[in-house]
Amino acid sequence: MITVTNGLEKITIDKKYLKKTKQGFLIVPINDYWMINLYIIMDKNNISKIIKVLPFGDEILESFINLEKSSNLVRLTEKDFLCFKKLYENMQKKTNLKKDIYVEAIAKILAFEYYQANILEDYSLSMEEIFDNEFSDFNNYKKYRLDILAKAQEYFKSF
Repeated sequence: MITVTNGLEKITIDKKYLKKTKQGFLIVPINDYWMINLYIIMDKNNISKIIKVLPFGDEILESFINLEKSSNLVRLTEKDFLCFKKLYENMQKKTNLKKDIYVEAIAKILAFEYYQANILEDYSLSMEEIFDNEFSDFNNYKKYRLDILAKAQEYFKSF
């Protein structure tokens, strides 16, 4: 467990959100679509800083210097703490926005395609067939297949 503070507020990062690396620790987000990595950098068993980088890059986008010499406490300036706090809170959002948006968007398209094929054109196709034919190249959508089909049924009923 690591605590990040500005001296007034504190954020406690549980061990389950810390992944050991060569340099220290990676702070692991709840959802897999996160596009920023936050690393806790260790120097001789003490935390020296937290850095913000892109997942496949070496360029440091932001660096938050630890004002303490500690292995489990990071004290930041007010400005750095507020920036880190916003990033960390965003990483901890439990709602999978990516999934919600994929399900919503594809379900609407699927419901319309089903409506067009089965009602307007009087051609018999199941929603599953349309989904498999229209979205076969989109692997991310298949991950949410059941949710999309259920939501598309709801939309279809509203036509």
